[in-house]
Formats: sequence, structure tokens, C-alpha cells
Amino acid sequence: MIKQLSEILKIGIFNIDTHQYIDRFNENVIIDNSMGDSITRAFRANRKNLDSNRFDYWYYELIQMYKNMFGCDIFVCKQTQHNGVRRYMYCTLALRLV
Repeated sequence: MIKQLSEILKIGIFNIDTHQYIDRFNENVIIDNSMGDSITRAFRANRKNLDSNRFDYWYYELIQMYKNMFGCDIFVCKQTQHNGVRRYMYCTLALRLV
């Protein structure tokens, strides 16, 4: 599921840097309902009251999936404000070390 979602979003685990993708957050993403339901069940995601067709929803969901599999230590995270919206900015730790 992680691989399928990362291919749809065109993001690899070592390429996660919110600054690179923040311009895509309002894009619509087509996710198969069965895949979305599988992700919801397997990772206990909450898709209620959210626009689950948007890139930002699935971007943050992908990050949560990686965190569940590999632990929180693979990311550097900070909360910041971008265009009046408070967001979590993630970066793969490997990118920060380079």
C-alpha cells in the first residue's frame, strides 16, 4: 500500500520535503476507493470530514504510514505557517544530513 501510494503521489521516502511539495497541496489526486479503504483499515486513518481527494491529505497520510513502519525518527518535523495556514513541515532525516 505504501509503495502504491508513493507511486501515485510521485514521492519516494528519501524525497519527502514539504517545502518541495507545498505548491501541490491543492491538487486533486485520484485514489481507488478500495485502496483508500484498505489504508483506512490497516493504518486506522480517519477520513471523516476531510477532502480525501486532495494531495495534502494523502501526503500527510503517506508520512504517517512511513512513521508507523519505520518510527518517527526518520523525519525532522516542525510546525510553521504557510499562506495563513498552520502546517507540519516534514523532511526526511537523510536529506537534512546531506
